[in-house]
Amino acid sequence: MADEKDFREPDGATQDYELDEVFELAFEIDAFLRAHNLKYRTKFPMEQRQREILADKMLESDTFYIKHLISSVLGHEGDALMNRLNAYETEFRKNQYSVYHLKSDYDKKCGYSLKSEREKGNYINKDMYEIVRSEPLEQYKTPMEIDVGLMINKAAGAAVYQPDLRDIIVINYDGQQKAYFKGLKEYTEAPEFTGVHITSAALNNYKGLTAFLGKDGNVYLGKSERNLYNSEKKSLPFYNNSDNSLTFISDNKKMFSFLCGSGWVLSQSEMIENGAFTKSDYQEFAELQKGVLSKFEPIREITFNGEPFNYPDYNRNIEQTAEKQKNEKGVLKNMNDYKFAAFIVNRSEYDNGNRETSGTELSFPTDSETVKRTFAEIGLPENASPDTYFFDDYACGNDDLKKCLTMYESVDALNYFAMRISELEDTEMTVFQTALKAGECKNITDAINITYNMEYYNIVDNISNWADYGKYIAHRDMLDERNMNYEEYGKHHAYDHGGYLLDGIVLETGWTEFDKVYDGKNIPDEYRVTVPTEPQKMTVLIVPPMQEPYIKEISTGLEALQKEVGGRIEVVYPFAEPVGLICNDEGKNERMELNRALYDAEDNMYDIIAGTFVLAGLSGDNFGSLDKDQIKQFSERFAKPEMFMRINGKITAVEVKPSIKAKLDRLQKEQNNTDKPQPQKKPREETL
Repeated sequence: MADEKDFREPDGATQDYELDEVFELAFEIDAFLRAHNLKYRTKFPMEQRQREILADKMLESDTFYIKHLISSVLGHEGDALMNRLNAYETEFRKNQYSVYHLKSDYDKKCGYSLKSEREKGNYINKDMYEIVRSEPLEQYKTPMEIDVGLMINKAAGAAVYQPDLRDIIVINYDGQQKAYFKGLKEYTEAPEFTGVHITSAALNNYKGLTAFLGKDGNVYLGKSERNLYNSEKKSLPFYNNSDNSLTFISDNKKMFSFLCGSGWVLSQSEMIENGAFTKSDYQEFAELQKGVLSKFEPIREITFNGEPFNYPDYNRNIEQTAEKQKNEKGVLKNMNDYKFAAFIVNRSEYDNGNRETSGTELSFPTDSETVKRTFAEIGLPENASPDTYFFDDYACGNDDLKKCLTMYESVDALNYFAMRISELEDTEMTVFQTALKAGECKNITDAINITYNMEYYNIVDNISNWADYGKYIAHRDMLDERNMNYEEYGKHHAYDHGGYLLDGIVLETGWTEFDKVYDGKNIPDEYRVTVPTEPQKMTVLIVPPMQEPYIKEISTGLEALQKEVGGRIEVVYPFAEPVGLICNDEGKNERMELNRALYDAEDNMYDIIAGTFVLAGLSGDNFGSLDKDQIKQFSERFAKPEMFMRINGKITAVEVKPSIKAKLDRLQKEQNNTDKPQPQKKPREETL
């Protein structure tokens, strides 16, 4: 439970920044970095998403990474933004709270509950959340005070957000940051929400510190005792950074080796020749030694072939090596590099501990017969759905392609992807690979859509730098080249028109409209290799206004639930039993007829459900059927409809007889297959 003494602020403290000002500053930082840092622009092509990430980091008091990016720009062009960022830290971040809500994609996920996730030993996944509110700590200092204050303001008609049971409240105070999730009666601390999930940790070359590789792909230095691990549940370790002791080092995973390695038997030049490191890796580590690593005490020196690390004097054969790598790896047209294999695993067998026999390799492209044999080999039926298996690893000759694939793909989607690649011509393959290198796709959906949009891209080859590109554009467009700075013109033209400079090639975008053929769901029949799965059903209880509850069998998907409640769903968990209540998210706003009241443990009314709602059982992370006892229990609990009246200034629920006419109307609609609940006018309140 949150300690009522944790976050007390001196009287008279004020905060000047508003949320929109934070996003404005994030927008300007992103625009500046795109104009001056090619690596940044190539790595983060999705502008809006990256600006949201920068804003989140500012709101979370994690500005070191942003400062690192700004300082990577040579000269003093970033000084003004750095000063504004420092002013933001001074005026706003020290004492504030933020409310995080499930993103829309996860909000619709059936049965997701923080309480049940915690009981299963799972850590809260911050990637599933987004900031919906952030304010200075002025009047409310604890999670409970913040929650109550928002509810009071909401009840008074203020346009504020009211947290629900799955929200997270994060509080920053005097350099410390703590996160809490809302239980039924109290708030519980969730240190993993503000921490960093760790995939690797090792003793390193700096005194008293441990090197960490985060799930986010970043490299950090921190304290070993802050790295927590739930050994009983075998969950992913995370670093509890509530004391801000974790230091960001780099977003280049190879820096982890520099921090932990004692040395290599090969020379620096030989390490480049065999592909272990690049010139850019050496340059980055040299800059880190002069920058963030300079504040730590080194305890040993890394060596190459017995010689201390040295930059840039190692560079004797680098240019020849780079040219050799470019010739060998610049534009690959070998189809073998785009065929891939995946290690498919039976989820149930894996969870039951049969890890040695639960998986096997499946190569793509594939066919229906091969898939059937593979499913049978690992104990899956021929019509196995994607939620019954996962992919543990991929074997592929192209690392850029591999980055598009996750463990939760479907067999049909992977085959769709592989088949689309195999259908490309040689010139199209060149475009496809260059688009992958440029980071144009973040997932398999993006990659498949690229195969349909070859004319959206254009490749300009024999370009070694931005000056070459600027000169090429000037000639192509017949511009006046007197006093033209080719390098600056090339950079700005690429920035304005979506261009990437990669290994002597410029990839231009936007030559046509980008057609999103694949939506991530509907795969053309000619690419499918699995047997269709029959829709699953579940038995639920439907509770309409002014009627008795009735049992109904519906599909387990989101659309069936939306149909029953007449729109977007909201899920609440007001019962001790594993039962979810699904209602219309906009029921009250759309003035649907008031239905039944909800009561707390002391039998006090705390909410009224508007419109028809559904009661469903909880099965893991999804909804499932109610059992016989649950159907009997909740049929009796909601047997009598309720009307709501104001008696002596207090809203009271009065039980009434079910409406025969309403029941007949419903049955007639079901018979005509037009059972679509419509918004209903709110009944007139009666007073006594």
